Amino acid sequence: MCVEKIFDIVDMRGCVVKHHRAGLKKAGQSRPLIVRMQEPNMVMEALANAKLLKETLCYKTCYLAPDRSPEQRAAHRQLISDYGDEEEEGRAAGQALLY
Repeated sequence: MCVEKIFDIVDMRGCVVKHHRAGLKKAGQSRPLIVRMQEPNMVMEALANAKLLKETLCYKTCYLAPDRSPEQRAAHRQLISDYGDEEEEGRAAGQALLY
């Protein structure tokens, strides 16, 4: 199955406990795949190895992302926005930001 192939590529074979598609099936539209793993640290390891998918021909357009609640997504979006604003201000002042 596709899930096993993807997790073979990111070197996380045998860590998937359960998986299912989210949302309703629509023609010409892909749906996210929700994957439950054995341990939370395995999720972080899989996310760290996700760059390996970009190096393959079959899964170049696939990506891995953590499952976040609506509140977490809003907080993450705000964090990214704030970072971009600080970076713009630093460039305007001729300064480099180090994080």
